[in-house]
Parts: sequence; C-alpha cells; structure tokens
Amino acid sequence: MFIASRKKRPHYGWIILAASFLIALLTYGVQYSFGVFLTELEEEFQWTRAMISWVPGLHVSFMCVFGLFAGWFTDRYGPRVIVGIGGFFTGLGLVLTSQVSAPWQLYIYYSLMVGVGIGCCAGPPIFTTVSKWFVERRGLALGIVASGIGLGTIVMAPVARHLISAYSWQTSYLVIGFATWVIIVAALLLKKQPEDIGVLPNGRGNPTRHNPPELKGLTLLQALRTRTLWLLITLFIFAFAGLLMVMYHLVAHAEDIGIPEMTAATFLSVIGASSIPGRISVGMASDRLGRKPVLIFCLLLQAVMMLWLIKSTSVWMFYLFAVIWGFGYGGWAPLMPAITAELFGLRHMGSILGLVSFSFGIGGTAGPALAGHIFTATDSYSTAWLIGAVGMFLAAMIIPILKAPRMG
Repeated sequence: MFIASRKKRPHYGWIILAASFLIALLTYGVQYSFGVFLTELEEEFQWTRAMISWVPGLHVSFMCVFGLFAGWFTDRYGPRVIVGIGGFFTGLGLVLTSQVSAPWQLYIYYSLMVGVGIGCCAGPPIFTTVSKWFVERRGLALGIVASGIGLGTIVMAPVARHLISAYSWQTSYLVIGFATWVIIVAALLLKKQPEDIGVLPNGRGNPTRHNPPELKGLTLLQALRTRTLWLLITLFIFAFAGLLMVMYHLVAHAEDIGIPEMTAATFLSVIGASSIPGRISVGMASDRLGRKPVLIFCLLLQAVMMLWLIKSTSVWMFYLFAVIWGFGYGGWAPLMPAITAELFGLRHMGSILGLVSFSFGIGGTAGPALAGHIFTATDSYSTAWLIGAVGMFLAAMIIPILKAPRMG
C-alpha cells in the first residue's frame, strides 16, 4: 500500500500524508472561504459584484503561475523549502489583507501575495510528494489528502462568518492569517521521496544515496508535445470554471434571494463535508474501476446539479445541492493528480502537474469573473449556472479520448 522498509519503525508515508492533509486543509480553506467575504468587501469599498470577482480570479491566476514553478522546484529539490516559503507568504498576505484601506491593496495583498503563497505550498508539491510515497493505493492516499480541502471548507467558512459577525472582516482575516503559519511547521516534515530515508519504492532493501531507483515517465518537454496534455488541460479548464463559479458566488447568490447570512455560509460547509466521503470513496473506486469512468460520473453529476441550482429557491433545495455537488466535486478533485501520474508517469510529475494545474488558474479566473459580470448585467446568476453546467458536460466528454502517450 505504501512505501515501507523492513525495519520496525513507523512508516514515514503516514507522516507525509498527515502533513499534506494539514497543508491542504489550511490553504484551500482560506481559498474557498472568500465567498463569505464577497458581500462584505462589496459594501466596504462600494464595488460592483463584477469588480469584486476579479480579486479571487487574479488570486487563482497567480496561484497557478507559481504552482508551475513549485512543481518544478519539488521535482528538483523536494517540497520542504518551497512549501515553507508558501506558508510564510500565505499568512503574511492574509495579515496584510486585514489592514487594507483601498481596493487596489486587495489585489496586492490577497490576489498576489496569498496567490503566490498558496501556489507554492498547495497542489503540485503535496500531491506529487504523496504520489511518490504511495503506490498500489495512490487513489486512496490522494483522496485522503484531498479530504483536507473538504475539512478546510467545513471549518473556515463558518469560522470566518462568525468572526465577521462578532468583530469585522478585518479581524477575521487577521486571525486566519496567523493560523496559516502552521504550514511552515508542517513543511519541515516533508521529504522528497522514499529513498531520502533509505527506502525503496517496493519496500525491499535499502538503496545507497548514490543509486536511487529511477522513476519512469515523460519529461515536461516531451509531455508538451503530446495531444493528451493539451486535452487534459482543456478538460480541467472547463471543470474548474464551473467549480469556482459556484464556490465564490454561491453564498452571495443565496443571500441575494433572502437566505440569512449564517445559513448561506453553511452551504459551503456542507459542500466541504460531503466532499470528504466523495474524495475517499471515489478515490478507492478509481483504484478498482479506473480513473476515467469515475471522473466522467463526477463531472456529469455536477453538471446536473448546476441546472438544479437555477431552480433552487428554498433552503432545503440549497442543502440538497450542496450535498450532491460536494460529493461530485470531492470525487473528481483528487483524480487530477492521479490521472496525471497514470498518463505521464512520476519522473517529472511535479512539473507536469504544475502545468496541468494551470487550468485551475484559467478556469478559476474565467468562471468567477464571468459569473460576476453576468450578475451585474442581469441581476441574476441563472445564465452563469447554465454556462457552468455546459462546461462540466464538455469536460466529461473529453475524458474518453485521453490516451496515455508512449513513455519511450
């Protein structure tokens, strides 16, 4: 199941898994809680919904640009340094965001600094590291790490809402910013790959430092020449556009139709909670049934639920949406690194996954910004949800034509 030596000692893979889980919890909890702050910032700076939507959009773009660098750095030097740097900038950016007095400062402190921080410590560095430590049940291991994203969404959104209600949105960002510096401690526990502590991937024997096992797979340059990589990126652009459209605008949409603020914030928590069984059960299912069929199922499930959201007008309809949507999202999120490893191998997985993760930036910028502009123009999100559903459907249709390129 995991990389292990014959010595009687705790399997270090579990420590890697726990540290990666904590990092995912904090970084994605910060990211997906922005929807709770959207209407607060709108009132504070008298911006339109369209203008506010560019703050998280640019944040996601910076996150993915530096995620590409972080993936390369992880392949070459390991995750510890880059994740530690990322944790420092994430916390610092949030602390400075709590002190902003002009709209342009949000772009510097939140969009840029927090984006750079999360890009350096989430995504490629932790998912690549876990992939190298777990072999036979990689889907399950990645599902467990990704469940940290769900738990972060459960915890961070209502905590932020409570702090905003009791104090202010500034105090909320200050508290969350200090809390995220725990990432720096978690980074110290990460190691590049099993041979760093004298363990072979098959668990048999102890390699010398000068003769580590060779990882198979394409280089980034080789992957760039394949049709498969560009199809994979296109697939996830569509998927992330729909995903982040919902994650950043769902709370505001619910408040707009008269649902109380605290109740609206809990919808994100329900999405996070239902994503956890989705991540673990679908991760296990993908180990048995293959990545492609379960990925298709999850994306089609979300497409259907975005159509449901158009007609949702009561609290129970939003809760039902949140439960099913969260399960579907939880299912496909950990499959992104798993299917990347399956198609291109582990040799340069960090760099390739960093490039694939750039789809998060493109889709994550386009989706929320488009939804914001549609709302400003029409005073409704219905057209945005319809476009998101079509994007999810198109993403699912790309999956059957993905073919693993020759490893050479």
